[in-house]
Amino acid sequence: MGEHTRFFTFPVELLRGAFTDIEGVCSKAIGYAVFVRCKDYEESPEEAFGYFGINGNSHATVKQGKEVYESLYNPPLTSINKDIIFDFYKNPKSDFEKAVFCAFCGLRSILGTKSYVKTNNGLLMARMFGYRLAAEFTAVKQKPAYYKRHFSTVQKVRYQLTEKIIKRELSLSWGLKYYSNQSKGFYVSFSMDFESLVTHVEKSRKSTLLKQKEEAQKQIIERVRKQIRGK
Repeated sequence: MGEHTRFFTFPVELLRGAFTDIEGVCSKAIGYAVFVRCKDYEESPEEAFGYFGINGNSHATVKQGKEVYESLYNPPLTSINKDIIFDFYKNPKSDFEKAVFCAFCGLRSILGTKSYVKTNNGLLMARMFGYRLAAEFTAVKQKPAYYKRHFSTVQKVRYQLTEKIIKRELSLSWGLKYYSNQSKGFYVSFSMDFESLVTHVEKSRKSTLLKQKEEAQKQIIERVRKQIRGK
C-alpha cells in the first residue's frame, strides 16, 4: 500500500445491509469516517474530503455520517482501505464477494489494535452480519438469506466460512494469516507473518499449560498435606 493510503473506520452494524445494498453500506461508512474526521480534528467537510482524497458533496456526506454516528452507542468499529471500499461502492459484486468483504471487516473489528487475536466462527459470523456478539446474532429470529443458504449447518460453516472464505480468499488475497492448533477457535493476524503468529501462539500456549500444571500440582500438595494432618 502506498504511503498515503487512507482507511475508513466505521461501525460493524452497517454491515447488516451488505447483501441487499452494499453501495449504501459503503456510502454510510465513508460518511461516518468523514464526520468523525471533522469532529475529532475540527476540520471542515472540504478539508476532510481532501484528507481522504475523495470528491463529491462533502456536506451531504458529513450529514449522513453524523446521523449514523448519533444512532449508535459505543459500537465495535472496523477499518478498510480506500481502494477496497470504493471498489465495492462503485462496482457490482457477487454475494460471495460481499461475504468475503464482510468477513474481512468482521475480523478487523475483532482484532482492533491487537497484532493477533484468538476468535471463533460464532463471533466472526455475528460481526460479518453486523452484530456485536455471537449471542446477539443467535437471538435474531429472521437471519439474512445468505446465512440461511450457506451457514445453516456446522458442516456448511466449516466449508463455506473456514475453507472458502477464510483459508482461500482472505488468506490468499486479503493478507490474512490464519492458524488453528486444534483448540477451540483460531488465531488471526493481518500485521504479522505466519511464522511470527505461530510462534506467539505456541509460546503463549506453552506458558498457559505450564501455569495449569503448576496449579494442579499445588492442589495435589495441599490435598496430601490435609490428609496427613488429618491422621
